Amino acid sequence: TLSFDARSGSLSSAYLVSRGLWLLAAVALVLFAGLTYSPVRPSFKSAQKQAKTRAAQTAVTAMAVDLKPVAVPSASLFATIISEARLLFSSRMWLALAVIGAGLGAAFDYRMIAGPALWLLMIFPLCAGAARWQDLSVRTFLTTSPVSPLARMGAFIVAGAVWMAILHLPALGHAVLSGDVTDLRDMGLITIGVPVLAALLAFASRGQTAPRMALLVVWYSYLSTAA
Repeated sequence: TLSFDARSGSLSSAYLVSRGLWLLAAVALVLFAGLTYSPVRPSFKSAQKQAKTRAAQTAVTAMAVDLKPVAVPSASLFATIISEARLLFSSRMWLALAVIGAGLGAAFDYRMIAGPALWLLMIFPLCAGAARWQDLSVRTFLTTSPVSPLARMGAFIVAGAVWMAILHLPALGHAVLSGDVTDLRDMGLITIGVPVLAALLAFASRGQTAPRMALLVVWYSYLSTAA
């Protein structure tokens, strides 16, 4: 009869220290992102002013509904993708963190370190970028734009996936040079899945807090399944 303790690995000191450090990093990034991507909170006076202009916004919405959509040139869609890509890393500090996270892929194991680090770092700019156009007043304004809200969401997903692919280049090069391509599936899923989830969750919640929390839960689940 063979007996084994299934909890021995999860209670080992190395495992607990590793997960504790990851959680500390996540909390630190949450606090930093709260300062970097903090939404503008209206004061009481501005809230009163907004309440007085609701009737005008309703009229603008009604006028926008009557507008006929125009054909969107491919140049406008490409410009939207470029704009979304630039806005994702409007913070140079966050771009520097992303570059550091990408560099981990050239020297460390992807599944254990580089992949979770890139995922964690990209949660915050992606959620902030996805929620940028979900405010009701902004969505009303976008109805008059030649680029529809759905097309803009698609442009955001493409921009996010392109950034994720660029940041994965060191890890991809390391995998190819070492001859170990077992992590390519994870790279593809993270590159495409995280921007898509951020966009859909921001659209459903009309904000960035709920998508952050949901993606952090999924991220920790992914981290916990690492061998």
